[in-house]
Amino acid sequence: MAGLQALSATEMVAWATITGNLVTLQEWRMLRDMDLAFLSAVRSKDGKSPSAAVPGEGQEINVQAFDAVFG
Repeated sequence: MAGLQALSATEMVAWATITGNLVTLQEWRMLRDMDLAFLSAVRSKDGKSPSAAVPGEGQEINVQAFDAVFG
């Protein structure tokens, strides 16, 4: 077990597919940012550096990449 991990694009696609929800690029970014903030807060509480290798942190997604995954 690796502990808490950031949401992956694969998990987001699976959720959108199963629920039939359409996710906009802005919503995807907001969910990603909320997830990363949560992971950072948990790591801070555990005494770990908040910036310690949070997967997905600092990674931007452009419209073409978003459409390729969620389009």
